Amino acid sequence: KQSLVAMQKTVEYERLGQLLGDTVTATQWKATLDLSSECLQQSPLFSEDRVREANVSLGMEQKEYAALFTATYLALRHAVRMWKPSHHARGMSPIDTYVQQLQAELQGANWRPQYVAPFLECLAARLEALRDSVAGQCMRMPASVSSMRWRVEVSLSTSSMNRVLRPAVILEVTLTDGNIRTLELDMATFHQLRYNTAKILKDMLTLEQTDTLQRAL
Repeated sequence: KQSLVAMQKTVEYERLGQLLGDTVTATQWKATLDLSSECLQQSPLFSEDRVREANVSLGMEQKEYAALFTATYLALRHAVRMWKPSHHARGMSPIDTYVQQLQAELQGANWRPQYVAPFLECLAARLEALRDSVAGQCMRMPASVSSMRWRVEVSLSTSSMNRVLRPAVILEVTLTDGNIRTLELDMATFHQLRYNTAKILKDMLTLEQTDTLQRAL
């Protein structure tokens, strides 16, 4: 079964592949990638003037370019978020390994070859810039979650009761600084955590699929 995050990734790439088809020119594609990468680095999210300028200079219909830019931005942002520098093949850098894996995914999403290479080049450049910008800050950054394991334990009895059969979920969280945290949750708390997590992910997907970026054009 695919996780919600993996499903989102597949949807983002397939949506962009459908929009690209084989009609977007190399100039239009490169300009859209450059603008999407620029927007990832900016705060606030993006410059409306830059998007309008790109739309006019490329000679595309407003709605057509709005859809292309939005899908490109979301796919590129998701690709950046999914990169895990700790996982790489022997003899290859983390970025090269990730780009190679993503190439197969894009081809599986029916991307035309002329669109795959520029996307991966843009992504690699963005990841390199991101890596360099945080290299000197890693020691000062708070630890984040690296991996998580879970198991279910059942209490058969207690000192006051012979038969309890009370299940508990044990979460073992490994942080990027090497520390391990263990949480024990009763079933009610675990289900509440599961519900809240699923709700947040669903709300994020809904928000990203709105036409907020398109209306900005």
